[in-house]
Amino acid sequence: MAVDFSTELYAKLWDQFARPITVTPVVSQPGAPAYAARGYFDTKEADVLTEANSILSSSQSFLDIRQAEFAVEPLQGDIIDIPFHANVAGGTFEVLDLAGKGAGGIITISLRELAAPLPEPEP
Repeated sequence: MAVDFSTELYAKLWDQFARPITVTPVVSQPGAPAYAARGYFDTKEADVLTEANSILSSSQSFLDIRQAEFAVEPLQGDIIDIPFHANVAGGTFEVLDLAGKGAGGIITISLRELAAPLPEPEP
């Protein structure tokens, strides 16, 4: 008997650990309004050794989503807003890449943080 990981495992994990997100479907559904969804957000640190033998530190943010929760999957160029929660980071991100569509129906989205707009100067 096959196990439906999306329903039997991931749905329960998402109920406990997923964060609310807002997807603005700029590319996947042009002209459609933003919509609420949820996902598992994480940022991983990466150190790269350069040719000059110095270390360049960087980070990459990811969002895991359950394919079953999306009628239309986000695409490269869509915008995802992840609200700050307590002392856990968030921000506004552009979708760079999607990967995974495999076991359990989990899709991993690579994100690029967008710079916050500068405040309007006071008159």
